[in-house]
Amino acid sequence: MEVDVTNTGDRAGWEVVQCYVAPLAPRTARPPKELKAFAKVHVAAGERTTVRLHLDDRSFACWDPGGAYRSSDQASPSGFMVRVEDDSTAGWRIDPGVYELHLARSATDVVASTRVTIHEGHAADSA
Repeated sequence: MEVDVTNTGDRAGWEVVQCYVAPLAPRTARPPKELKAFAKVHVAAGERTTVRLHLDDRSFACWDPGGAYRSSDQASPSGFMVRVEDDSTAGWRIDPGVYELHLARSATDVVASTRVTIHEGHAADSA
């Protein structure tokens, strides 16, 4: 993933570009968004630079403790996850589905977003 950063000021400065991954319908309990890549860049006054952030399979994975906590099939007013008994073992899992990628200066200062779809087998498509 690449993003251009432009310094419109009259002094050189630093910027931290962050990428958050947010699953839209996770099967396993996880935070609503997670910081998965970042880069700190120095940009001269009036200049522009391209920042490259790398996302790999691990960027979309979450830890499943086995006999996992999953979203309830029935809507719960509390939004809690429920424990389901299954034969899965603990490990890192990637839930197929749609994820939002947020480019941001901080967790609360999102500058741009896009969606990608992760398929079974972990191939990604832009949505």
